[in-house]
Amino acid sequence: YSGRGGAIHFISSEPTFNHVTISNNQNYYRGAGIFMDYSNPTMNNIVIQGNIIDNWSGGYGAGMYLNSSNPTLNNMLFIDNVNVYYLDNPNFLFDSGGGGLYSEYADPIITNSAFINNTAMNGAGILVRHSGSSFSNVIFADNHSFYNGAAIYFGGDNHSILTNITIAENGVSNEEGRDGHMYTPSI
Repeated sequence: YSGRGGAIHFISSEPTFNHVTISNNQNYYRGAGIFMDYSNPTMNNIVIQGNIIDNWSGGYGAGMYLNSSNPTLNNMLFIDNVNVYYLDNPNFLFDSGGGGLYSEYADPIITNSAFINNTAMNGAGILVRHSGSSFSNVIFADNHSFYNGAAIYFGGDNHSILTNITIAENGVSNEEGRDGHMYTPSI
């Protein structure tokens, strides 16, 4: 239970992980499952499941948080990760989110992967800011956000590339929310 990386915290590293499950971790701020800081790991056949960010003020990336990192992620399953939000807190960070993955100033390459049944204020599947992410053969299904972009939320200077993407059965619960699938705010 720390502020960064409930299970794993990468700092300036380039490890390779194969056939690993990262599940049922809890954190109060960033990356309950994994927190990457200036790292470029290769991860294959990984399950990131049931990780929780629970913070009265908001948090980022229940499954995985990327900061200035460029991982290669192949055959990943982000499932049932929750970024808890407290609507009765007037100081809640309404920009918080990223149930499955939160990426900022990072350029991950994500292939043959799925984001399923993740929950967050914004970007329940993924929330990507200031990024050049690459997504190929990725499924976003049954993700739920309170406000914006249940499957995907793109913000800031973003030049991500999406190829062969399936987006299905995602939704927002707030009637003022914008787009249950993909959201890109005005710049």
